[in-house]
Amino acid sequence: MVSQISLDRTQALSDIIPFAEQAVVRLSFWGARYVYLPLRNETLPIDAIAARVIALIRQNPHFDESVRAHGRQIVPLIDRIYAASDEQLEQCNFFTRLLAFLRNLPNFLAFLEGQNACTSSMTLWAWRDCGQWDGFCFGRVFEYYTREQYQQNFHHFPEEAQACGYTLRQYGSRPPRWGTPQAIAQS
Repeated sequence: MVSQISLDRTQALSDIIPFAEQAVVRLSFWGARYVYLPLRNETLPIDAIAARVIALIRQNPHFDESVRAHGRQIVPLIDRIYAASDEQLEQCNFFTRLLAFLRNLPNFLAFLEGQNACTSSMTLWAWRDCGQWDGFCFGRVFEYYTREQYQQNFHHFPEEAQACGYTLRQYGSRPPRWGTPQAIAQS
């Protein structure tokens, strides 16, 4: 049974955590990467959970500390899903690996042509590497703070902190974000 309806109905990161916790990664013979949710008896595309997290971040980029805590809890779960899928892909036969490559080829070519193709198979790129949001990956967004969040949590304005080793991330019209020393050390 393939269903994404229950995941799409989630309105908070805390609602997504059970999906990520029970996800069992699978790779079909035809190169399709997906997750199976045994408690729900559902099959979802590999990128469905990360894509939903990204959608919720885009809906509310000014999250509070409780949302940040849920985000920090879900990031390693999604990273585990992608790592397990990558491992399965490395261990599969040549034919399955070729089909997986061909499934992603149109998105890769669109990216090379400069198109901002953020389809489901490009979600991994947005999650790990690209900087589609504020110039860094969505998987690290919970380590950075907007000006208001920074003031509320650290009791001074972020401009004052830049001289102390904090980094400002601002790209395009997105709200600027500042990282903590912990986030800077991991960069």
